Amino acid sequence: PAVTGSDEDSILYEHRSEKTHAMCAETAFIVTSMLRTAVDEGTAKVLSETNLPIAAKTGTNLDSGGEVRDAWLAAYTCDYTAVVWLGTDSAEFGTLPEGTTGGNSASLIAKELFNHLYSGKEAQEFPVPDGIRLFALDKAALETEHKAVLATAYTPDSEIVREYFPISAAPSETSKFWQLPSPPQDVSWRSDERGNPAIRFTAQDSRLCYRIIRAECGVFGALNSQTERCIAEISGSTGETEFIDFTALPGKSYFYCIQTVNPCISVHGLPAASDKSRLLRIFCKVN
Repeated sequence: PAVTGSDEDSILYEHRSEKTHAMCAETAFIVTSMLRTAVDEGTAKVLSETNLPIAAKTGTNLDSGGEVRDAWLAAYTCDYTAVVWLGTDSAEFGTLPEGTTGGNSASLIAKELFNHLYSGKEAQEFPVPDGIRLFALDKAALETEHKAVLATAYTPDSEIVREYFPISAAPSETSKFWQLPSPPQDVSWRSDERGNPAIRFTAQDSRLCYRIIRAECGVFGALNSQTERCIAEISGSTGETEFIDFTALPGKSYFYCIQTVNPCISVHGLPAASDKSRLLRIFCKVN
């Protein structure tokens, strides 16, 4: 815009707008992705009824007496930005009804506004910058450990959360649960006070199952494979774990090992099972 003289040819003043970027495109997209969560499943969820790509932030302010003073919402698409505020200029004019929030008041107005703006018009999706990628994450690790670890080929869709990350700061650790299991590496044993063998190992995840496998000694002390069987299954624990075999007979020798099973992964129609751990040969003393 410019101010011209009476002859309209001489420019008396001309405003030159100089734009500056407040943040890079990658940061702006990540912030937008976070604010879209408020629309998808948060306090601005009413805007999801528009079926438009919208990012939003709601707010509710209380006065010193706990009354609702302000309720607001700021929302934007690729084409429009809207801010809706409800409140009074001064406490002298009262407060908003109890229970009023930006999510249940200002959002309703914004919803009608965006529906009107896009009546007969298609909304553009927020463009993904070159430095941003969508990653599939382990949902359980994100919700329970608050840790972003990558899903694997074995992770079902119901256990995946997809989030955008800058490629330079993307998670690199892969889920330890959603992969073919491995046997415990620290299998050991002791005798309890009655001479029963107590098998020890470290359980890695409470969702995994650990099979305690026992076999009797055969000719020349070799393992008799015909007697090999699972005598117990342990699940629901993590950390140092111990199983005491009360069925072992005094004066006999046994072989023990442990097999890890992931019941959430199926291989050829069966729960995924690891190789067997190292063998323990134990002689049960006669008390």
